[in-house]
Parts: sequence; structure tokens; C-alpha cells
Amino acid sequence: MGSTLLKAGIASAENWRSAQRNPFEFLKNALDRWVMAHGKAQIEEQFRLNLTLSTDLESHCAMGREAPAQASQLFLTVEPSSAGYVVLGPTLRMLEAAHSRLPATFAQLFLGALNRWIRIYDCRDAQERVDTLREWYESDPESEMVELPDINGSTPSCMKRRALSERALSQTLPKIRNRTARRLIEQAVGLTAKEMATARFSSMKGLRS
Repeated sequence: MGSTLLKAGIASAENWRSAQRNPFEFLKNALDRWVMAHGKAQIEEQFRLNLTLSTDLESHCAMGREAPAQASQLFLTVEPSSAGYVVLGPTLRMLEAAHSRLPATFAQLFLGALNRWIRIYDCRDAQERVDTLREWYESDPESEMVELPDINGSTPSCMKRRALSERALSQTLPKIRNRTARRLIEQAVGLTAKEMATARFSSMKGLRS
């Protein structure tokens, strides 16, 4: 894990020296500095976020479903006290003015990249939740009539369009005149590319080991 943090630019040699060559202190110090440099103060204003380094996830797993962790493994767990949220309405309207399919494309790239690290609850999850509740109520003859949210009606029409393919997006991007819109899409593409590269690196490392 230490080599992964070094290659990702999260840790540095200075962290190793300040930790007095203690692997656990090295990882802890590197993560503490990275979080501090990436909005710790702003995050704490919204909700509490705990980072934990552990060699055992047994207490976090359903009993009997997973084997105990090996002592040679180290896990990083992230435990938020509450959910955060992102208001995308203004961004989607700006992107739609540039191209009708950019909102769905941006959401797919941005939320997809985030979902590799944290659980994202979007309109699809909301619709699945409502469908499940509806099935429960319909199967219980004694349940009262409950008005469920209209997820489909509340979802912007631009989000129901098909996202642009990678090729179509590369052709569309240079034609976007709104610099802010173009920059947002470029950053979303870059974020996705970075996450895919990280996933490939982890997969290759697993194959080698």
C-alpha cells in the first residue's frame, strides 16, 4: 500500500523519514497530510469523516460471509457520519445549453468516477428504492396507501438522454464555446481516466503477486 501511495503522489519520501521508518506511521502521516491539503477544513464543516488503518475487517463484515483477513493485509476504511451531496442543477443547465447530451455525459463520467471510491446515490438508486417500496406496499393487503415520490417526473429531461460515446465526445469537445462547460467536461474525462488507470494498476499488481 505504501508503494501505491508513493506512485499516486499521495505520499513522499519526507513522510517515510518523519515516520522514523515505521510503515503504519508512514501511511497515517501521508494520508493525514493529503486530507489536510484537499479540503479537510471544508469537509469538517459538512460532516465528520474518519479514516482508519486496520489489519482486520472482521468487525465490518457480515458474520459467516467472509473469511477473516490475513495479517499481511492492510485496509483503509472511510466512515462518514452522514451523507454529502452535490447540487448539479446549474451545471446541467449550462451544459445542456452547449449540447443537449452533455448533461447525461457529464453525470456518467463524474458520478462513475466518484462511485469507484464512495457510494453514490443517484436517480437510478432512488427509482429502485421507490420500486421496492411499491412492491412491499402492494404485497401487504393491510398496508395503507402511501404516496411515493415521482422520481421519473422529478428527473430533468436532459438526464434521460443517452450519453455521448467516447468518439462523439472527442469530436464535440473542441466545438464547445463556453469555456467553463468545456473545462468541466475535460476535468470529468480526466477524472475518469485517472480512476481507470488506478484500477488497471491495481489489477496488474494483483496478477503479479
